[in-house]
Amino acid sequence: MTKLPKDFPEPCFSEVATLAAGALANNKMISDLEIRELAETHKQPVALVDQLFNAFHEITLTAIRSRVAKKALSEELSGRLKLRDDLASSLMGIIARHRSGVIASVQDARLFPKVVATHHRVDISLISSHLKRHMRPSVTLELDLSDGDRTAVELTVDSFDKLHGAVGEAIAKIEETERKDVFKIARLTR
Repeated sequence: MTKLPKDFPEPCFSEVATLAAGALANNKMISDLEIRELAETHKQPVALVDQLFNAFHEITLTAIRSRVAKKALSEELSGRLKLRDDLASSLMGIIARHRSGVIASVQDARLFPKVVATHHRVDISLISSHLKRHMRPSVTLELDLSDGDRTAVELTVDSFDKLHGAVGEAIAKIEETERKDVFKIARLTR
């Protein structure tokens, strides 16, 4: 982390720390314009505020992910990073206030994206360097994901048929399980 000037204003420090923790908690990107406006508001160099934001972002994420104890975090901020006591306690308070939001955001980030839509088409390869694929149909399965990505999988007709059958069996078992009395009671109590 960049060494802070001794007279660095606490309000600017707190705003930058809150912005970094809030960005993590809300899974939000912060624009250069927001950093520049914050720097200009507090009459601080943009580069310093930007470095401070990045450092707080990393410190907050690391402290919460690794479940650092309050005492150890305090020693780290005051000792190794040489933060003034008032700034260290301010940062610790901000991290504590955003802890649950950051944890939820980190857990959401670990989840795999969901399939939003599927498309498929049958292709026939007219020219191929592999003799086995020449004039054989293949099924291209395109998946639109909740994170905005689109991925494509090319399968042989036999593989697609097996996948189709396995998905059908899985759905049938899920529906059969949901019809059991325990799940009916659970739905009624919601």
